[in-house]
Amino acid sequence: MLAALALGPKLTHIATINIEIEAEAFAFARSVNAPIVYGISRPNLKFRAFRLPEVAIPENVRPLTELSLELA
Repeated sequence: MLAALALGPKLTHIATINIEIEAEAFAFARSVNAPIVYGISRPNLKFRAFRLPEVAIPENVRPLTELSLELA
C-alpha cells in the first residue's frame, strides 16, 4: 500500500499485502465500503476477489483514497 506524505509530492510505502493471484492485471472495487481487489487466475480459469485488511495509517501521511488525483 502507498500513501501520500502530508507535505510534498511523494508517495511512501506503508504496507505490503500478500494475495494469491496470478493475474496480469487487477481492479479495485469502488462501489463498496470495504476495499476489494478483483483479478483473473489464468492457470485456474477463475475470477477471484479479495477483501483487503485494514492497515494502520501513520499520522504524517494520507491514504490515496482521500486525495484527488489527476493524470496529466
